[in-house]
Amino acid sequence: MVSPPRLPAWDQVPIKRLLREHTRFPVTVDNDATAAAIGERWAGIARTTPSFAYLYLGTGIGGGIFLDNQVYRGRSMNAAEFGHITVEPDGPECYCGNRGCVEAICCPSAIEAAMGGHVAHAAVCAAAAQGEPGARQVIERVAGRLADAAVSVVNMLDIDLLVLGGPALREVGEIYREVIARAVSSRALARRLHAVRVETSPIAADAAAIGAASLVFHATYAPRLGTLLSG
Repeated sequence: MVSPPRLPAWDQVPIKRLLREHTRFPVTVDNDATAAAIGERWAGIARTTPSFAYLYLGTGIGGGIFLDNQVYRGRSMNAAEFGHITVEPDGPECYCGNRGCVEAICCPSAIEAAMGGHVAHAAVCAAAAQGEPGARQVIERVAGRLADAAVSVVNMLDIDLLVLGGPALREVGEIYREVIARAVSSRALARRLHAVRVETSPIAADAAAIGAASLVFHATYAPRLGTLLSG
């Protein structure tokens, strides 16, 4: 791991080698959001969808991408960092060095700050789900900023499906889904050519864990063009 943003003391830690040495088992390491997308591919609603994006809401905001049945990780395994799309150019500073990133505005700690810093994220979500006006307004505003990023992702990748998942969706997943689906259906460039489904993952809360388990299957059974060509 190199400079993990929310684990500053873990910089330059050879986590894969250390786990392998201590457990004596083979070890696979991947980005949690990419793992969640792989889990969705194996055990969720994307099993028959060749191209989809996964928007992962946890402590931070990340994502995963499948294009033509291939997971895309990027050169440094950091592809699909949807949380660092700028949606408010004059917004708060983000640890990545930009301003107004989705993560800086929409992560759980930002939602708590928007409520004055005295209400935990889980309590805000519970109140919003029950219709409390202040909490609902905050969650809908956050969903709107996520929708701005989602439209950019759909326009860039021309995908068939956008999946929403992660533990931060508990109780408010449908609010996010409705706001994002409305934006995608009305603002995506190719909306007159094909519809893009926006769905909440049925395994949303446990997506990363299921994805981590699925990595073993995916590494063994998923077709990889590079392997086929080199063979």
